[in-house]
Amino acid sequence: IDPSLGRNDGELVRRAATALGREKDLKTTVFISTACHSPTLVEPSADGTNSIRTASEQFFKILSANTSGLRKKYEYFDSEHHGSVRMVSLQHGLRFIFQSFQVPSLYSLDEPKAINNHFGKASRELGFEILPPEEIVSEIGYQLLYSGHVERAIGCFRLNESNYPTSVNVFSALGEAYEAKGDKHAARTNYLQVLRLSPKDRDAAKALEKLSSSDAR
Repeated sequence: IDPSLGRNDGELVRRAATALGREKDLKTTVFISTACHSPTLVEPSADGTNSIRTASEQFFKILSANTSGLRKKYEYFDSEHHGSVRMVSLQHGLRFIFQSFQVPSLYSLDEPKAINNHFGKASRELGFEILPPEEIVSEIGYQLLYSGHVERAIGCFRLNESNYPTSVNVFSALGEAYEAKGDKHAARTNYLQVLRLSPKDRDAAKALEKLSSSDAR
């Protein structure tokens, strides 16, 4: 954020050019921002590297020319100064860095394969594993369940089960889904797992009583 890359007559920029020349395939993400400064700060020297903005733009050009696997973005905020640019840079920078994490639409991820593909891509871009968040997958599953797509809903809830095997909500959702499918045995199995994880769970106990009552009829 608004880095002083032009200090020492642009030494950092020159060193970056040398170092990046040896690193052709960086797998990471870089966001650089600069703010508007006084004329004495933005006026470049003979080699164009003494101002914050000019040095940052030169550094970004070096990144663009020397790296192939790098995700990168540069923004100049004309209406911000060195003190105010931090907040807006954080907002823009985090949005860019985690761009692939954001779910465009819950309806576009309506099955486990699509969910895994989306967060698999985010994991590769960010360089670490990102499990599909339980809450997002659960919301997708319930949307499918309430719209009559029971099997696909079960698939989503089973995905959560594999990623979050100690979550009470996962087995509660599976119990509901299997109950909607008419599979009382599977519904009972999952409600019992809820009680193993949370013995005082009243909803699971009531669901089991309801299933037992329907069996007695």
